[in-house]
Amino acid sequence: MERRCNDGHDLGRGHPISDTDGDEVSDRYDTLTSNWGYAEGHEFAFGSKHDPEGNIWVALGLSGSYESHNLFRGWAVKVTPQGKMIPVCSGLRSPGGVGANAEGAMFVIESQGPWNGCCSLKHLKESAFLGHPAIYNWYPFAPGMKAPSLEPKSNSRMGVEKK
Repeated sequence: MERRCNDGHDLGRGHPISDTDGDEVSDRYDTLTSNWGYAEGHEFAFGSKHDPEGNIWVALGLSGSYESHNLFRGWAVKVTPQGKMIPVCSGLRSPGGVGANAEGAMFVIESQGPWNGCCSLKHLKESAFLGHPAIYNWYPFAPGMKAPSLEPKSNSRMGVEKK
C-alpha cells in the first residue's frame, strides 16, 4: 500500500517521512529512535506533537498487556531533536495517546487496568511512578532514576484501594 506524503511528516507513527523525488509518494522513512524494545503486536507506542523544546514524547504500552519483556515497555520517554531518548516516568499499562495541556505539561490517557484504572489521565512527571508494577526491571537502564521504594505485591491495587 502506498503511503502518500503531504507535509513531510507522519508524527503519529513516529517516523518523519519525505518524498525525495517529487512523485508525491513517500520514499524515505527516518527513524525517530530505536532505543526501546519491540517484539510483538501489542507493544504500542503513542507519540505527541513536538513540545516547545522540540521533543517528541512517547508512551510505550506493556508486552502482552501485563508484562514488560522489552526495554522500557510501560514507560513514557521523550526524544530530543538530536534523537536522544530520555526515560521520563514509568508504570503505564496500555496508554492511548500523549498530549500537552495549555501550560505545556505532558499527559497520557491510560486505557486499561489492572493497577491503572481505565480511562484515567496521567501527568507525565519526571521520575514519577504511575501505578503498574511490571516495569521495575528497566530502572537500571534509566540513569538517575530510582525504582519506587515499595513494590506492589497483589495482582491489582483495586482491592487495596477499596479498603
